Amino acid sequence: MTCIYCPSDGPYTEEHVVPAGMGGDDGKWLLKDVVCGVCNTDVFSPMETKVMRASPLAIARLFKQTRSRKRGKRTAAPSIYAPVSYFDDPQSGLLLEQELGSGGQSMVWPQVNYVPPERMTVSATDAASANELIRDLGALADLLTLCEKLRDGVEVRYRLTFLRWDGVAYQPGEVDSAAAAPRGAVWLEPLEYPNTETTGTLTARVFRRGRGAMTCRAEDVEAVASLLTLIRQNHPKLVVPADATSISTDTPGIHLRQTMDPVAYDRVLVKIGVNVCAHLFGDAAVRTPAFASARDYARYGTGSVVQLSIEEAKKFTEAFPVLAHHHLLLVATKTPEGEKPGCVMITMQFYGGLTHSYLLAVGDVVPNAADPIFVVVDYEANVIERHTPESFSRFAKRNGATWRPIDLAGGSS
Repeated sequence: MTCIYCPSDGPYTEEHVVPAGMGGDDGKWLLKDVVCGVCNTDVFSPMETKVMRASPLAIARLFKQTRSRKRGKRTAAPSIYAPVSYFDDPQSGLLLEQELGSGGQSMVWPQVNYVPPERMTVSATDAASANELIRDLGALADLLTLCEKLRDGVEVRYRLTFLRWDGVAYQPGEVDSAAAAPRGAVWLEPLEYPNTETTGTLTARVFRRGRGAMTCRAEDVEAVASLLTLIRQNHPKLVVPADATSISTDTPGIHLRQTMDPVAYDRVLVKIGVNVCAHLFGDAAVRTPAFASARDYARYGTGSVVQLSIEEAKKFTEAFPVLAHHHLLLVATKTPEGEKPGCVMITMQFYGGLTHSYLLAVGDVVPNAADPIFVVVDYEANVIERHTPESFSRFAKRNGATWRPIDLAGGSS
């Protein structure tokens, strides 16, 4: 037997039916000896990470899931990736560099903003991180490497510009390129004013994300050289008062931009659907030609999988009670005599958000197809349960939710 997603005959690794970072069960809901290490580690894991950090699921996960996969002492809260993320500070009127943390809490990175013509402001969530940045800015070297990330299709290159201190100011010098970013470089990121903002001011600034490298957000290399020159000349004036208060507000204005890969998003959800079928019906069922399109789409991104529109899928939302769980509904039908062929369809709702329905297979590929199967994922406890409609009704009632059966055969054909 080979991997269910590719012709490889191994080695195999354990594959979570639902991604571990989204609450997958490390115990009973694992596929063993059916998914190869290349598919699991090299293909699916990076795709899942992308979806969990830059997609609608990523935002919902950030607000609703308190921690990521259990990894002992390395267990961490969910995080997202956003190349542009601003906090609209009502006190200064500035758009400040920030990151959204677990529960949607805003963390303002330590930063120095230049407000023309001659004012510089220091901002941070806490005074300690601001003072650490100021201390590092006081030790700027006479030769700095400014690094810009450039992308050409799938290829990534780095443009390096060397800034030299001439005793009075930093002067841009020679330019080079590299396949990898050098350590200790100062990063250059563009000033990107958000379309969602109307009043906040976006200025050139230098900041640091977490314990990462120093970053300048400015119009170009010359603007960075001018900013760092002003900071070096006026460094003694950069002081954080001992009684400084943290930046916070109960209703923060956040401007966030993410780049989502919609194909990766669908491929991950389809892969979850195939995994669920492999777990419930056995790997022999998903190896049949009826599942070929779904398998190939999940693994290679080739072809397509039929998906109900958001409007058509709305009726399935009624099948899920309002609970802090993921809900999956699997419907497998057989071909009545003289009727349309049977099929396997999965409907998924993650974090109580949009409902997605995918047609995974056409044909009588599931033995003993009968009642719909409900799968409930407790993403806080990392526990997955299978339910019949009757047990699902009891489960909903035990958790204080109301649920009523719906006609799953109605609606779209």
